[in-house]
Amino acid sequence: MFGGDIGMVTTAALGPGEGDSDGKAAHRAAAITTAAMATTGYLIMLFGN
Repeated sequence: MFGGDIGMVTTAALGPGEGDSDGKAAHRAAAITTAAMATTGYLIMLFGN
């Protein structure tokens, strides 16, 4: 879950500027990956016991 927290900071740092289409793609990829990591961590914590 800590990786998800780090990913959220990375996603915020990758926020695109005006007219930066490459930045938008990187930001979206980081956001989706981070959401998947956080969800996986939560589910492992929920059902792992």
